[in-house]
Amino acid sequence: MDDEERPALQVEVIATDFDGFRVVFGDYKIGDAPVLLVNCLKYLPVAFCQANDVRTQVLPPLHYVYYTWVNPLKPRTLAIACHDQSVSIGLNPLCGVLEAKDLQPVYYAVFQDGPQTVLLFAEETALIEAVTNVR
Repeated sequence: MDDEERPALQVEVIATDFDGFRVVFGDYKIGDAPVLLVNCLKYLPVAFCQANDVRTQVLPPLHYVYYTWVNPLKPRTLAIACHDQSVSIGLNPLCGVLEAKDLQPVYYAVFQDGPQTVLLFAEETALIEAVTNVR
């Protein structure tokens, strides 16, 4: 995963008293995005969106994306779907599993990597245990 291939940009919009709005562009720093979603699943995409939002995005297998809230005034949780199973996830450290009948379970974990909150999806519990130090 190489951030140099697709660099990110940090944008700050500030309302001012005199001249309306001021837009400030800057280099992205680790932790600027509320969450980094990482799909370590070999063959399954993961659908996600902000809770109570209809604009679903799909994260392909073996890809990652920095995500920020579509509407900062709505609840800051993500609705996640895979295998026709869905769950609402807050960004507090936790582990869980999406299970569907006769299909490979999808494990997920929310954890801190320095200043960055990460939501990771994996097929093996060993990867989840490694990033969360939970056994």
